[in-house]
Amino acid sequence: AVGFRELPAKRTIVPLRNLTGARSPFTEIGVNGAVGQANAVRLPPDTVEARLDLYASGHGCEEFWYTNPLEAPPGACAGGAYRELTVFVDGQLAGAAYPFPVMYTGGVNPL
Repeated sequence: AVGFRELPAKRTIVPLRNLTGARSPFTEIGVNGAVGQANAVRLPPDTVEARLDLYASGHGCEEFWYTNPLEAPPGACAGGAYRELTVFVDGQLAGAAYPFPVMYTGGVNPL
């Protein structure tokens, strides 16, 4: 017979960003392509399982990130067309995600 361990009924959600401030997390990336970083968090010692949803959403200069040159004049969007999101747990790489462009109707003008 296959046995399954019982998971505790308690569920705790630990945010990676402090959203109590006046700034929106969507405005964290500047026009120079600077990289945002989430806060370091501590999980309770009795943690049995941890899950992370990683979602990249471009806003401002990151809206059309796949067209950004590596270097650009001051005030223009730069940073190149490569994006990588990495997650570290206790200093060890735990995962990576490579975002892809999301184009909405009317989002590309070929002219």
